[in-house]
Amino acid sequence: MGTSQIQTIYLHIGLPKAASSSLQIWCANNRKFLETKKIYYPETCRVSLKPKHQFLVTDLLEGHCNTLNNLLKAYACKNLLLSAEGLVNRFREFSPASLSAFRSACHSCDLHIIYIDRDFESWVQSLYSQMIINPSNLRMCFAKNFTLEQFRSEEHVQWLGSCSKRLNEFETAFGARSTHLLNVNSNWLGELCRILGLVDCRDLVSCKARENSSPVPEIIEIIRQVNAMNLSEEVRSNFLGLVREYRHCNHLGFGVYKKFSNKKLAFHSFMEILSRVRSVEPLIVSAISDLRNQCESEYQKLSAARN
Repeated sequence: MGTSQIQTIYLHIGLPKAASSSLQIWCANNRKFLETKKIYYPETCRVSLKPKHQFLVTDLLEGHCNTLNNLLKAYACKNLLLSAEGLVNRFREFSPASLSAFRSACHSCDLHIIYIDRDFESWVQSLYSQMIINPSNLRMCFAKNFTLEQFRSEEHVQWLGSCSKRLNEFETAFGARSTHLLNVNSNWLGELCRILGLVDCRDLVSCKARENSSPVPEIIEIIRQVNAMNLSEEVRSNFLGLVREYRHCNHLGFGVYKKFSNKKLAFHSFMEILSRVRSVEPLIVSAISDLRNQCESEYQKLSAARN
């Protein structure tokens, strides 16, 4: 831990889809406990689906560190724990001047990077699911209809998947004194507590193993085909909102989707889109059938209630 004169910062930078949501939710849920140990996890933007410090990424992309500077002043001489997996995901978009501004902001701090890794195969499948599910984004390849093999071969995916080999580069770029490499498949939370100097953890809120689980592959394939239909954002949102409801999906990407207020229209739209999905794979055929049956059941209940 840092002394009262030197501010210590523990900076979680990624990897995306490697326990980031679990770490951030755990930190937010245990904010009060952490403060009793003189570690502060600052409040985050309420707009975000996750309690992360996305301003770190946004400011660096804009060429400054104004928000970080203000935060460091507000928490002067206090130990901070900050998290934004986009620091790795968008790293190559940060200009040298932006990174210099970051180092200047933290020049009097004792900065330590926390990086959580994951085996490539399970990681790329999870990232692929996010790409398929999330709304379209001009800066990110979301809501596309790439196959898993096409996505796996993307240059940025290959670069991200090998970032554990670039820890020295990240350490230099952010001006960190050390880097702690953890792994999703190990006791990463226990290791994090050790790094933070937490010995007595009886009052901590436990961490769920999967805060942001990906849907099964057959659902991902259905959504992939829907992405290729060039639907409006509203129609696609309605479809994914119903998929979320019928399949009880807890992936955070589904959280932004809402169904049509006109339920009759919602059901008809859903069935029409579903009729255009094609596959001979038994699991996908079964998933289509299940979704169709659930939609028909809901429609019958709605019709009966109106009568």
